[in-house]
Amino acid sequence: NGLSSHTDNSYSFFFILATHNIPVNATWSRIGVTVAGGNGYGGALNQFYYLRGFLADDDQTLVVADWNNNRIVEWQVGASEGKVIAGGNGQGSRLDQVVFATDVLLDSTTNSVIICEDRNRRVNGLSSHTDNSYSFFFILATHNIPVNATWSRVGVTVAGGNGYGGALNQFYYLCGFLADNDQTLIVADWNNNRIVEWQVGASEGKVIAGGNGQGTTHNILVNATWSRIGVTVAGGNGYGGALNQFYYLRGFLADDDQTLIVADWNNNRIVEWQVGASEGKVIAGGNGQGSRLDQVVFATDVLLDSTTNSVIICEDRNRRVVRWSRNPGTMQGELLLDDIFCEGLAMDKERNLYVTDTLESEVRRYALGSKNGTLVAGGHRKGIGKNQFNNPVSLFVDQQQTVYVSDTENHRVMKWEKGATEGVVVAGNNGDGNTLKQLSYPGGLFVDSIGTVYVTDIRNHRVMRWPKGAQQGTVIVGGNGAGDAADQLAGPANISFDKRGNLYVFDSGNQRIQRFSIEDTN
Repeated sequence: NGLSSHTDNSYSFFFILATHNIPVNATWSRIGVTVAGGNGYGGALNQFYYLRGFLADDDQTLVVADWNNNRIVEWQVGASEGKVIAGGNGQGSRLDQVVFATDVLLDSTTNSVIICEDRNRRVNGLSSHTDNSYSFFFILATHNIPVNATWSRVGVTVAGGNGYGGALNQFYYLCGFLADNDQTLIVADWNNNRIVEWQVGASEGKVIAGGNGQGTTHNILVNATWSRIGVTVAGGNGYGGALNQFYYLRGFLADDDQTLIVADWNNNRIVEWQVGASEGKVIAGGNGQGSRLDQVVFATDVLLDSTTNSVIICEDRNRRVVRWSRNPGTMQGELLLDDIFCEGLAMDKERNLYVTDTLESEVRRYALGSKNGTLVAGGHRKGIGKNQFNNPVSLFVDQQQTVYVSDTENHRVMKWEKGATEGVVVAGNNGDGNTLKQLSYPGGLFVDSIGTVYVTDIRNHRVMRWPKGAQQGTVIVGGNGAGDAADQLAGPANISFDKRGNLYVFDSGNQRIQRFSIEDTN
């Protein structure tokens, strides 16, 4: 669609060539006309499956990187379908294959397309056309390359090539370009959430933007509202061990807004569930109860480490924290911490791990790979003081390494600044009750970028919002008694938001995950 002069929410894009002179007061119709695709996800020639591309110089030809179909498609504007001009031969490294093309450009001098394929995790200048490139290069407009120029067919790795990972000599899916001095690569290191500058031939790069974890990018207006009618997007088929069932759950929505990662407590497994799918798949555990590393027993929390494409799991019965790779073929986990009664997990921008220990009534921070933790909250035995907890459960860590904790049996949420010796109450602390000033066993937490606290109020069967500094909260969903109706919850265990602000509630008592659509986004 040609919808606007910018691209805030588009899955594709176009380039405006430098020779265009668009008046600064130009306006466009706000009504778009579909000129290609629009026939749903799929692999037919009239369909795309995630795309990027551009409009060619003749203003009639679209060249599209059809990502999940592993092909490049040429489409005449207004035609009923396109034609494949590169790839379309399945996944692989043969010269007739294109795998997950993330970008494409037209070299009109040689009448060829140049394609960016991210799957080899390296940047190579391989050829003047695109049959065999898994990565890409840009030919700058100031270059004058003879039409009959040729290139070596053997590439030399000048950055990366050290496997997936978050070290400075590694990438985790990438795009990028060669800077003007021909010696500096600027790389969008996608899954590491950073931009890396790499001198050609150097042994590692340096981070010049990002690299501070994913954090919360949500800016939810304090007056936002949500539909009070939830839609079941996972589970809802009663208690059980089938792949379309849960047996008490906690979890979260991954950053792709499509994948739910669920700690299925009584089924002793971690389940990955695509939003709206009819069933999930087991990615950890599911091998009965026990202490073997291929087993998960009573997982109370789980988080995603996107840098290593793994899940980190808290098991209270085995008193340990383990990490399981999400890569195919993983058969068992890796022990990270033991001898800890773990209840909740979080990770900060530096990939430090935070763990609530309910027996010690404390939160500790661990550098990944270390078993020596640093006390960051609590640690003064069970109690009601501001330096104490009574069954700390869920936690959330913001970009400043401030720790928020659901102090469950004190019916409050506490905030501990980095280095603080005691916490500050940010929700509840008025006894166990159901008024707007009270919580009854707070659970899952989310804190947005302006400090608004969202928390599950488990025994009041509701989700509440507490703006920063507020003396009472508001009910945003639930609060209609325990039940399985679309406007009810039963012991909500956790919450998560997608990028649009839609709310996902892990409704443990009903063995389902409910989505509540945001209404007031202004």
